[in-house]
Amino acid sequence: MPIQEQDFFSRLTASGEDTAKCVEKLIEVKHILNFKKSILERDKNEGVDFDFDYENELNVPNQFKVRHNHPDIPVVIAQPFWGYNHNKTKVGRDLTGLLKKKTKYHYVGVVKNGNIQSIFYAKSSIVAKETISALKIWYETDTNTISGQYGKKWFTPEMVEKWILNVRNRKIFDLPNGVQIWWKKNHNEGYAKLNLYIPMDLVKGITIYEK
Repeated sequence: MPIQEQDFFSRLTASGEDTAKCVEKLIEVKHILNFKKSILERDKNEGVDFDFDYENELNVPNQFKVRHNHPDIPVVIAQPFWGYNHNKTKVGRDLTGLLKKKTKYHYVGVVKNGNIQSIFYAKSSIVAKETISALKIWYETDTNTISGQYGKKWFTPEMVEKWILNVRNRKIFDLPNGVQIWWKKNHNEGYAKLNLYIPMDLVKGITIYEK
C-alpha cells in the first residue's frame, strides 16, 4: 500500500524511520558533526525538528521533512482546517515556525521504498518569504472552479464540511512559479489540513546528497 494511503500511525512511523536514515546520512557525508532531536513541545510550537552541530556552528535549529515523491519543500499552513473564518482552524506548525523565525534551515530528504534518493536544504528565511508571498496571492484570489483555482474565501465552514465527506486530496491553487496549495485529508482522520509546496529551485535549494 502506498504510504499516502496508510493510516496516520503507520505513516508517522515510516516517516520517523526515514528521517533517522537521512540524518545518519548527513553525518556520513560529513555535512553535520552531531545532532539533537527536539522535544515534542518545541517541535509542535516552534516547528524545530533538530539542532545540528556543524564544523563552524553548534546547536543550530532546523526543520526536517521527508518526501516520497517530489523534491520540494512542504509547509503545513493550517491543521486542522475547518474554514478560513472558523475558530477551530489552527495555523500549521510549519507556518508557525516560519513566522516566529525559529529555524535557520529547512531540510528535505527524498526517500522511496526506504532508500534515500537525495537530501537538500534551503534557508528558512527564503522559505518564509516564498510562503508568505504565495499566501497573500491566495488570500486575494477569487475562486474559478473551471480552472481548478480555489481562493481562500471558497472555504467557508459549510463548504469544508462537504469537502471532508467527499474530497481526499486535491490541488486547490497553483502559481506560475511552481508553488502549489493542496487540500489534504489523510486516511482515517476526521479533519483536513492545507499544505503548501515550494519547488527546490525557487528557494535556492542546495543538494547535499544524491544517489
